Amino acid sequence: MITRRAGCHAPYGLGTLTGRAFFPRLIAAPFHHGLVIVFATATALSVLAAIASLLRGPRAPAPVALREPGQASPPRSLRAPVRRRNGTPHPARPGAVTNPAPRGEPPPDVNPERGSTMTDPAQSSEGEGTALVVMDYQPGILGRLKDADGLVARAAQAISVCRRHGATIAYVRVAFADADYEAIPSSNRMAALVAGAGAAFHADSPTTAIDERIAPAPGDLVVRKTRVGAFSTTDLDRQLRQRGVRRLILAGVSTSGCLLSTVRDAADRDYELYVLSDASADPDPEVHAFLTERIFPRQATVVTVDELAALFAAP
Repeated sequence: MITRRAGCHAPYGLGTLTGRAFFPRLIAAPFHHGLVIVFATATALSVLAAIASLLRGPRAPAPVALREPGQASPPRSLRAPVRRRNGTPHPARPGAVTNPAPRGEPPPDVNPERGSTMTDPAQSSEGEGTALVVMDYQPGILGRLKDADGLVARAAQAISVCRRHGATIAYVRVAFADADYEAIPSSNRMAALVAGAGAAFHADSPTTAIDERIAPAPGDLVVRKTRVGAFSTTDLDRQLRQRGVRRLILAGVSTSGCLLSTVRDAADRDYELYVLSDASADPDPEVHAFLTERIFPRQATVVTVDELAALFAAP
């Protein structure tokens, strides 16, 4: 049985809910009635919301993208950015790609023709980056060959072609100063050969000068060596690289001496190599043929002087 207390005009349940049953002096009747109205309104709104939810039906689940078995999830740079509570996205991490180029297309700052920056260098001459290296064309060595005049004529033709196309011309001669004779150790078999030649290989001897028919022109490189190859006792490699040379055309006497040593050394120095077979010679024709046909093609392209012009015209 529900009873009423003094000063309380509402049932016991509402008086308890509004607090008037416990504090009748603090909670006046008008305030008590106002709270009753608020609670009643809230209850009614809750009932209406429940009814609307029932009428709308269950909410459809959000679609989920399915991946094939083994397919990796998309990279973070392609996912939607995480946003702050105020709706602005978080800043990207330093170095993160926020707008990658479509697959198969280069980034905006890349030239697709070059694969690097957009800026192309000025058009260069056909022979830029190329050097013709003429080795040991000196009277003391040419005199050992049967067809020295024909060899020099073909070398002169090669020099003319390379010079016309803007290639570097480099000359190498073998000659010894007084101190060089003493510096060759007895363990090197070259010491006995040089000593036996006497003054024929001295740096001041006319026999060690470059043949006057193919004399160097101003701007050509000229180095003197004291070993067989063109690089080991000279600064030829440094001078070539200072000029941006990456491709060498080699002609020398003899094929089994300076040419063989220089082909091997230049290949180890990562030059692109060409050998002029008919502007090189050896006292033994069979050795020349074996080297130019069987050995040199492993590290160089063997061509003739007549094929030289086409080499510059090639793309």
